[in-house]
Amino acid sequence: MVILLNSFRFSKLKFVRVALYTHFALSKKIFFLIISFLFFSNFNTLRSQCQVSNAGPSQTLCVGTNALMAANTATGGGIGRWTLVSGSGVITNSLMPNTTITGLVVGTNVFAWTITNGTCTPSASNVTITTRPLPTIASAGPNQTVCVTAGTALLAGNVPVNGIGRWIKVSGPGTITNSLVANTTITGLTVGTTVLTWSISNPPCTSSTANMTITI
Repeated sequence: MVILLNSFRFSKLKFVRVALYTHFALSKKIFFLIISFLFFSNFNTLRSQCQVSNAGPSQTLCVGTNALMAANTATGGGIGRWTLVSGSGVITNSLMPNTTITGLVVGTNVFAWTITNGTCTPSASNVTITTRPLPTIASAGPNQTVCVTAGTALLAGNVPVNGIGRWIKVSGPGTITNSLVANTTITGLTVGTTVLTWSISNPPCTSSTANMTITI
């Protein structure tokens, strides 16, 4: 009877030990599963907050014009900041995605928009602002009086340093030989008055124009 009782007690104790060990091992696994879940959930949340920078489209402006930037807005607690990479320009507010840039000079100006957010790798992208000079001031040359027997006149527009020149017939008879040549000829003139415009353009700047008159 004593042997049976001791054997029962030993079996019961062994069962309890096995049960406790199993419970501890299971609890440990559950604990690590919970920790892993929380870790990867936070990791994925952080990854979802990492944002790709977009500095907006490149721009071409006339000198003396301010640029209006168009970067994407930083979200999820991120911070965006403009910096000058090369060229010129004064950033009005470096933390605003749609800030203005003043003081741009002729040439190529590059700006970077960088978004930082905690443990995320900073994301940066560049935008180029090309500033063009004003066109050369147009001069169509002096007015002319031509004999009807000639029927031809030699034009005397100035050669542009900045921009492209083009002759445009405003009114009257005549055919322009080559509208892109400053000293081209105009033929087919008949009795009357012919008005011509010499226009020098350098987009997006406003063109410079001048008129001249040929009287037959």
